[in-house]
Amino acid sequence: MKIFLDTADVEQIKKRLPMGLVDGVTSNPKYVSYTGRPFEEVIKEVAAVVPGPFSVEGKETEYEAMIAEARGLVSYGRNIVVKLPMTVDGLRAAQVLVKEGVQINLTLVASLNQALLAAKSGVTYISVVVGWLDEAGENGMDSAIKVQEMIRRYGFGSKLICGAMRTPQHVTRAIENGLDIVTLGCELFDRIFLNPVTTEGLEKFAALWRNIPEP
Repeated sequence: MKIFLDTADVEQIKKRLPMGLVDGVTSNPKYVSYTGRPFEEVIKEVAAVVPGPFSVEGKETEYEAMIAEARGLVSYGRNIVVKLPMTVDGLRAAQVLVKEGVQINLTLVASLNQALLAAKSGVTYISVVVGWLDEAGENGMDSAIKVQEMIRRYGFGSKLICGAMRTPQHVTRAIENGLDIVTLGCELFDRIFLNPVTTEGLEKFAALWRNIPEP
C-alpha cells in the first residue's frame, strides 16, 4: 500500500521525506491557501521536492476551462497529476486529457456508481472521500473497500486513493483490506507511528536501565 501526504506545505513534506515512507503527495485549494503564497509558486516548489506523483487541483469547474487549466498545470512538473471533480464536465474533461497522456485523479467520489464511471473514463486515480462520507452518515471505509473490489473485479487500471482520512483506524482498515493508497494529513501520518503499548514499553525499559549499576 502506498502512502501519500495530503498537504501543500513544502517544509512539512521535506521533514517527512527522509523517512523513505512517502510515495507521493495530494493537495487541494484549502492546503494551498494555508501557505499564504501564490498558487503557481507553491505548486512548482512542491513538485520539485516530491519524488512521486503530486496531485494538484485547479479552480475551474466547466469542461473546456478544466481542459485548458489542466494543460497548464502539467507544465509545472513532470510528476503533476491533475485533480478533477466527479461531475459530468469533470468526466468529459478527464477522457480528453487521458488521451493526451495526462494523469488524472478524479476526486470527490462518494459512491460505487460514481467510481465505476471514473474507472471507465480511464483515470489514473479515483479518490473516495472517506471522512466526508462518515460525516454524511455513511461508512466511508466500507465504500472505499467496495470501490477497490469493483476495480479489481473488472480489471480497471485505475488506482484507489482513500482520501479525507481522519483516524488511525481508517488506515488500519485500509491495510486489512489491501487498498491501493491512503493519503494522510501530516498530523495523521505522524499519529500512525504511535501506540500506547510501545510508549509504555519504552518507559518500563527506561526504568529498568536506571536500576542497572554503572561499571
